[in-house]
Amino acid sequence: MSKLKIRLTTNSKQNFMHFSSCLVLSFPDIWRFPYLCYKNGGGVFLIIYFISMAFCGIPVFLLEVSLGQYLGAGGMTTIAQICPILKGT
Repeated sequence: MSKLKIRLTTNSKQNFMHFSSCLVLSFPDIWRFPYLCYKNGGGVFLIIYFISMAFCGIPVFLLEVSLGQYLGAGGMTTIAQICPILKGT
């Protein structure tokens, strides 16, 4: 008996971006985090947070997504194909 792998495929870039953003973002998280930072006096933290997201988080996310698209795999499968020692047992 062979194992069938069913993968999600998208028809357009717009569908892919919508699907990816829905996986990453949720409305309560986006709404509550800045409010809690402001309420507790963390306005400076928000500035540093958004700068670090722009220069670190977004490029790493785009790299992971592009490698997954190129290799036709996702998550740990991509890491295992790039560097097998990180795969584990």
